Amino acid sequence: MTLQELTGKISGTFGKAMPTPSRLKAGTSPVAAYLETKDGGRLTVYENGFALYEAEGSETVFRVDYCGGYAYFGRRGVDYLTEEFFQDAEWWVRLVLEGEDRLTHNRNVKVEDNECPYDGAIGVSDTAPGIVESPEESYLRREAFSLLMSLLTKRQKEVVLLYYVGGMTLMEIAAVYGVSHQAIHTTLSDVKKKIAKNLNLFE
Repeated sequence: MTLQELTGKISGTFGKAMPTPSRLKAGTSPVAAYLETKDGGRLTVYENGFALYEAEGSETVFRVDYCGGYAYFGRRGVDYLTEEFFQDAEWWVRLVLEGEDRLTHNRNVKVEDNECPYDGAIGVSDTAPGIVESPEESYLRREAFSLLMSLLTKRQKEVVLLYYVGGMTLMEIAAVYGVSHQAIHTTLSDVKKKIAKNLNLFE
């Protein structure tokens, strides 16, 4: 079965809330397709349009109809496979890539949260509940954020605001720009590298 044939058997997810893995598994939506990979991963696509990917003790849910083209790092830089390429491929090819990328992203976020929270480092988020910020701290935080934004390109600024302030997911931002979620992930990685390179400006 091709991905195009699979998408003809499932619902679209626009406007639907993203279910948690446990809710998706416990729900009433029938399974439309299932794959167990050689390394023990499991991919389950439900008729409601959501997919559950499980590997190495972790799991993630994503929208099948949001899986478009795919950018990856090849020998000559970034290469791109179009959405049309995946439509005629085996149904699981694009979805396994999506699942792996999302699990990798989730692991990276956990590592970053334990090391140095990104929003805390640049002052995007509000202070912790119960902590009163002085006028001086508030001013310095706003100045640091303004300085950060001045270092970024127009696209980088937009993505930072959508992700860290607006709370949108990589997939949702990718849908806004018509690119793969990996491209948005790369944009955010570039922002972090730019901050690290210019840390002296924030001292």
